[in-house]
Amino acid sequence: MDIRFLNTALLQQLRENGFHAVPDAVVRVNQTFDGNSGEGYLMLFSGRLVTAERRIGEKEYQIHPVQEPPAETALTMRRNGSRLEVEFHSAGRSFQAEPCFGEADCAETMLRTWIETVPATTAASGDNAAAATLDPAAAEVTREATLFAAGLLFAAHADGEFPTEERNHLENHLPAAALGAGERYLAEKNFPEFIRDAKEFFSPEQLLSLLANQLEAMMSDGKLRSSEMEFLKNEAVELGIPLEEYRMMREYLLLKNQYPALFSL
Repeated sequence: MDIRFLNTALLQQLRENGFHAVPDAVVRVNQTFDGNSGEGYLMLFSGRLVTAERRIGEKEYQIHPVQEPPAETALTMRRNGSRLEVEFHSAGRSFQAEPCFGEADCAETMLRTWIETVPATTAASGDNAAAATLDPAAAEVTREATLFAAGLLFAAHADGEFPTEERNHLENHLPAAALGAGERYLAEKNFPEFIRDAKEFFSPEQLLSLLANQLEAMMSDGKLRSSEMEFLKNEAVELGIPLEEYRMMREYLLLKNQYPALFSL
């Protein structure tokens, strides 16, 4: 995933744990590393693997720098269709993740890089930190980040409401600068224009990732309305996403979040 998609709360906790430099790579998964509902991040800092996770309802992330060399973590990776099944051990604990689609490719590349790189002994910090920082306000918001944020905002408004839970979800998952750029996009353009721009600037994997994140934003208020499901289905058709791929993504996320998957196209 793009570094600019890291949310402000996670960025702040990384700084507090001594990680001031921009990670070389980031992968987000839609659950914690022990399989609970929530989110998890795999990050690579100069050859050093770091995980972050939090369960649904939690405000603080659990940050875990992997101290062991790759050879001692018993890392395994196995392809299963569009998913990459990952497992490794650190500090007496098992970490498991199943990134999907484009994130699966990124995770495989990241972990192979980690295996081949000598881990750094300490995180960059203080005067030794890299010149680039994790401050999202210091970086220009890319077109892709703006479109991603705008897509989540369009989805959040799909049922004609924008509850506090969905607003908080977006604020926790998007940098403030990207969220602001997305709001300005909505003020200037309509949804058909968004569809046109998304098809032009996003890859098929990014489009499917957008739909997955839109669905999670819709579910963040504890409700999933028929109007929201209809919005996503129609959007998938307009974006040219095969309905079978859309169904697989939808049913996986509904099951993960323990929502009924009894929706028909």
